[in-house]
Amino acid sequence: MRRNSFRRFLLDALPVLVPAALVLFWVAHESYQMDFRAFFVAGKSCLENLDPYWNHADLGPEFRDSLNGRPGSRFSYPPFAALAFLPVATLPYVVAKQFFSVLLGVAFLVVAYLSAEDLEPPPREAVFVAALSMPVLTTFERGQVDLLLVAAVLAAWRLSGSRRSLAAAVLVALAGAVKIIPLALAGLWVAHRRLLLTSLLALVSLSLWLLPIPILGEEAYRSFFSQLTSVSAPPSASPSLISLRDFVGVFSPDGVGLTVMEDETRLILRYDLPGKFVHRVNPLARVGPAACLAAGVVLMTYFSWRTRRLGAMPQLFATLPALNVLNPMSWTMGLVWFLPFFLSRYARATWIGRLALLVPLFLPGSLTVRGFGFEAAASLVVVVIFLLAEERRGTWSGLVVAPGDRPSPLAH
Repeated sequence: MRRNSFRRFLLDALPVLVPAALVLFWVAHESYQMDFRAFFVAGKSCLENLDPYWNHADLGPEFRDSLNGRPGSRFSYPPFAALAFLPVATLPYVVAKQFFSVLLGVAFLVVAYLSAEDLEPPPREAVFVAALSMPVLTTFERGQVDLLLVAAVLAAWRLSGSRRSLAAAVLVALAGAVKIIPLALAGLWVAHRRLLLTSLLALVSLSLWLLPIPILGEEAYRSFFSQLTSVSAPPSASPSLISLRDFVGVFSPDGVGLTVMEDETRLILRYDLPGKFVHRVNPLARVGPAACLAAGVVLMTYFSWRTRRLGAMPQLFATLPALNVLNPMSWTMGLVWFLPFFLSRYARATWIGRLALLVPLFLPGSLTVRGFGFEAAASLVVVVIFLLAEERRGTWSGLVVAPGDRPSPLAH
């Protein structure tokens, strides 16, 4: 089947992209982007030859974060991620935040295009709904990186079908060097006996993991693995900061008084407001990381097996939502891994099917139990329902998927 060009997609979707972009960039402008701040401070620490996993808030406002009233840095990602954000850390925070928001916008366009490139015309309604969904809104509000990783993974799968193995391996390796979870997708390449791709991915990943050693030193790796395997974080550079909740540049107990940026106290979307809509989405985390790992592997195996005849891209779309189970630290922003499946199915679904697809993206933030939401579980249920309906399993399948519609096997 002929694929639409990216230019054609942009022109067709422009009427919905413009208003969505206005909303998203307003959210980003009026938010502190506390998750991006953690990356920014880590990059700033690297510039000063400091361990990014330590709390250096006593060295000046540029090292202060929204939660410096606790021991350790909020940066909990692989060492390469700190180096990756080093360039933006040379900018003033307001400028860096705006630049990162633009990157998120580009990433959303890539995800939307690659998820629906075989649909004619491009699904405007689905793109608009996805752009204003809770995972995307909170991604721009918090400044999380998952949307960038989804874009990198989709681009890698697209390139892998064009015999561009090295480029595909580099993209997945980069995603895995920022967050470890995307590396689990290598199992799909292994299952399809893509040995060259898998070998290149292993080689590039190892290189990216070793690259920061000469710059950050072995101590940063010890801090990272200590943080990864223990509930205790690396200590603060100054023990007196641990209980200093109203420190300059730190949230005071009532959620106001943030002064890292000169105009910060005038921001509309402060931590105390969007915090009511952001929560963890993987209840298995209460059992432990081992339970998340086991359940995640089982689900990824099931979805990849169920979609093995659909082609590489549809198989990937169905498997991605399982990453939120594999990851014990999945938050609302992690539901962007469900977007490719949503965008690829929305236009082909009946009105009942569309309502089902919307559930994981718009569940009210108040529907939580002990701080955990049900969005990840809902996304998995929706994937199962659609896969069964597309196989015409049961008389009810016509209620979910329009007759004759089935995901196109844009294969590799």
